[in-house]
Amino acid sequence: MCLLAIEMKRYKKVEDLISVVVPIYNVEKYLKKCIDSIVYQTYRNLEIILCDDGSTDSCSQICDKYAEMDSRVKVIHKKNGGLSDARNVGIESSTGKYILFIDSDDFIDENMIFYLYDALIKNQADMACCQRQEVDENGRKLKSNKEYNTFIVNENEECMRELLKNPQMDTVAWGKLYIRSMFKDVRYPVGKYHEDVFTTYKLIAQCQKIFVGEEKYYYYRIRTDSIMTSTFNKKHMDSIKGNEERARFVKQNYPKLQKFANAGILYAVNKCVVRLAQCGNLDEQLISMNGVTTEFQKYYRKYEFDYLHGSSGIKAKIFSIIAFINLPILMYIMKIYYSAKKRGRLK
Repeated sequence: MCLLAIEMKRYKKVEDLISVVVPIYNVEKYLKKCIDSIVYQTYRNLEIILCDDGSTDSCSQICDKYAEMDSRVKVIHKKNGGLSDARNVGIESSTGKYILFIDSDDFIDENMIFYLYDALIKNQADMACCQRQEVDENGRKLKSNKEYNTFIVNENEECMRELLKNPQMDTVAWGKLYIRSMFKDVRYPVGKYHEDVFTTYKLIAQCQKIFVGEEKYYYYRIRTDSIMTSTFNKKHMDSIKGNEERARFVKQNYPKLQKFANAGILYAVNKCVVRLAQCGNLDEQLISMNGVTTEFQKYYRKYEFDYLHGSSGIKAKIFSIIAFINLPILMYIMKIYYSAKKRGRLK
């Protein structure tokens, strides 16, 4: 008998119910792959909540068909309110002892839920995490040089430190198994981009032990039309605002970790600067976003030294130093770079 089968047999009589919340909006091309990856999990005692957030394509019909085929599937059809609103409705409808989230354009390994559950139970942890495997729009694995390891984080302040310093923790909602009671007073902010930044630290603040696994069991789809890859607009600055909110919380509750929280603010600024530079018509964007670039410069002046003491790589730190000295010069250099890349002169 294989090791997985032995471990699953050990839990056969436990049968803790796990709620799986899937917020759904106009992803008919990817939805079946996502739901199939949940339905055919090796861990069977699931409550699968498909929250249709007012889809205008065939997602509603796809959800209803799965509910007819599998009694574990619960479908909620609601007026469009955005990702956070759909997740919140899913949380409020859930009844499991544990809960996890899966985005509807992604999918998971058949062993992911058992892996997380087994790790959480064995280690008496409050949260269990696995890693992501990035895939293209067709679900093919993308190459990555990232290496991971498995470890346990003990004590509340260390849990927060790992969130702020270690990319294996990350702020994303998915790829994590939570005790559902942790969401008693926590919800995702409706109408915000990067909603996880506003939320995950509130969950980490309730943890005394976290399991962080090395397995890449969550398949994260890179889409050209997603929020994460779309042209810059001011809503992308929500990530900065979320990091500022988190930094205020850390200052009040974990003062020793303040510099790491501040470094997160500048990390978010860097992401916005790069996204702005990638815009098709950079001159027009810079003119219309002039107030934004000025605001970015202020962030560099305020948080640069904390960022340099953070865990970002050397390239990111050099990038931030140039921005700290003169952001317009950096934007000009990036304009030349992305223009050349667009014309195929750079790979």
